Amino acid sequence: MKLSNYLDNNFIFLEVEGESAEQLIGAMVDSVSSKDKYFKRYKKAIKEDLLNREQTLPTAIGEGIFLPHTRSPDYKDVMLAVGIPKKRVSVKSLSGELEEIKIIFLVVVPEFQNRILLSVMGAISQMASEGLAFDILRNAKTTKEIVDFITDNQPQFDDQINAEHILEAVPSVNANSALHELASKLICEGYFELPVVDNGKFIGKVGSIELIKIGMPKEALSLSNLGFLRSSEPFEDYFKMEKKLKVGDICKKALVVDRKASVLEVAFLMVKKKVNTVYVVERGKYIGRISAEDIVKKVLHL
Repeated sequence: MKLSNYLDNNFIFLEVEGESAEQLIGAMVDSVSSKDKYFKRYKKAIKEDLLNREQTLPTAIGEGIFLPHTRSPDYKDVMLAVGIPKKRVSVKSLSGELEEIKIIFLVVVPEFQNRILLSVMGAISQMASEGLAFDILRNAKTTKEIVDFITDNQPQFDDQINAEHILEAVPSVNANSALHELASKLICEGYFELPVVDNGKFIGKVGSIELIKIGMPKEALSLSNLGFLRSSEPFEDYFKMEKKLKVGDICKKALVVDRKASVLEVAFLMVKKKVNTVYVVERGKYIGRISAEDIVKKVLHL
C-alpha cells in the first residue's frame, strides 16, 4: 500500500495559518471540517485529543515534518490531511528542541485502527529519515504539486505492524571493545543495554548488569547472608579484570526476530521469555532493537 492511497486533493491545504503547534493543529482541524461534514461532527473532540497528545508528546519528527495524530473513539473513517504553513513556524520537537515546520500531516483514525495509523506514520517517518527537501513545497501554488511530490517520493508500506516499524537503531558495541569503552558508551548514550557485533555479525547483548556482575565476589552470589560485603573493597574484582576482559567475554545471548515479525509476535516473546528487549536481525546482521517501552510508546500509546 502507498501513502497516496489516503491522499485527497480536498484535504490538502496551502498557506495554513498559525504561529504555534496548537494554532497549526487548530487551523488544520478547521480546514478539514470545512470540507467534510462527517469530520465536522466530531471536530471538538478530535481537536481536544490532538492538542492533549501534543502536550504529552510533541509530534514534530524531524526534517520539518509536523505529524499531529490521534485515534478517535467516535470518528469511524481514516483522515489524512496535508498542510503547508503560510509563515515560518518553529515548534517544540520530541527531542525538546525547536524545529521549523515545512509540512503538516494530520492523521485521524478510528480508536482501534492501530495498524493503519502506525503504517501511515511509518511511511511518513521513512520520508523524514530519507531527508526529503520538503522546504521546496513552501512555494507550491497548487495542491497537485504537493500530491505529485508525495507520490514521487513515498515509500510503499505494509498494512501490518511489523518489527521494522517500531525498532530503534540502538548503536552497537564491538566484541573486541574494552570494558571501559562499553561503560562510557552506556553512560554517554543513555542506554542500559547494547547489541554486540563481531566482524559485522550480531552475537548477543551486554549491559550495565554484566559489568556489575564482574565486580561481585563469586561466593557472594550463592549466599543468602551478605553481611560480610560491608567490609569488602567495593567492586575489587571488577578493577582486577577490567583490562583483561573484552565485551565479547561478557555478552549474553539475546532474543532475536526478523524485521517482518509482527508486533504481536514480538510482544508474545517478551512476555513468555520474561525479557524487556528483542533484537531485530537479518542474515546475521544487526538491524535494531525493540524494547517493551517501544511497544507501549509506539503502539499502545499512539
